[in-house]
Amino acid sequence: MNAIQFIKDHGVDEAREVVEGAPEWASYFDGYLYSEKWFHGNSILISEINSLIESVDLVTRYGGIAEAKTLHQDEFWDEVAFKILEQAIADYKAIYSNDCEILDYPEDYTSPNCKKFDERVNSNETN
Repeated sequence: MNAIQFIKDHGVDEAREVVEGAPEWASYFDGYLYSEKWFHGNSILISEINSLIESVDLVTRYGGIAEAKTLHQDEFWDEVAFKILEQAIADYKAIYSNDCEILDYPEDYTSPNCKKFDERVNSNETN
């Protein structure tokens, strides 16, 4: 499992609890236990979970994905802030892309799940 899938499955609040509850020595979390070293395929770097939480928090702080995208396109941003917000938007999309409504600009990216939904709706309309 990766950090994105963990947050999709368990939500940001539970991910935040994992990060905040991690012992100082821990680097990985496997869904149940903390560990210092990677020990099997389900281990997730706690720092990756934390990075995704920070991205979600940043997008939320700017009022959601639409506002963050608007700010992202403004020219007054310095290069470092631009890159940070760009990564936060990408992380946010990666986490929430299964929800068709979450994407304000579907031409930028449409989840495969949204495409399948659209195909089912369109096929029902023609039948």
